[in-house]
Amino acid sequence: MSNELVQVLCRGLLDELESADAFVCMAQEISRLDLKLQFIQYAQEELSHASYLSALLGRLAPDLVCASPSEPPDFSEGLMAFMVTYLAKEEAAVFYYETLLNMVEKDDDRAILKRIYEEEKGHYEDLTEIIKAHAVDIMEAGYA
Repeated sequence: MSNELVQVLCRGLLDELESADAFVCMAQEISRLDLKLQFIQYAQEELSHASYLSALLGRLAPDLVCASPSEPPDFSEGLMAFMVTYLAKEEAAVFYYETLLNMVEKDDDRAILKRIYEEEKGHYEDLTEIIKAHAVDIMEAGYA
């Protein structure tokens, strides 16, 4: 297995963990229950993605330690600013899984990656709609 693929998987694992944390923090920041629940669902999906990548890494590079220091989400400029910035990370995740699909050969891995790709694409599209449809609620999360 190529070292390049292992490094790509490691970066993806760390990104998924950071994304799960970001969605949990967004859920804590907003008062609307429907949006809280949606963000919690996204966090659970991100953790599921991280679990898959971790298992794949365990098969390919069982001795690899995949860790880096992570900063907590920064809401200092407000929830809306964070969400707009975060949207770019979700778009990058779509590209990441599209690229990763071309790097793996096993059909069962490709099927799982395709499902994750679709979920990430859905996160990006949904988050875009949430920002558009709920701008006032997001701005009223105490930050603006």
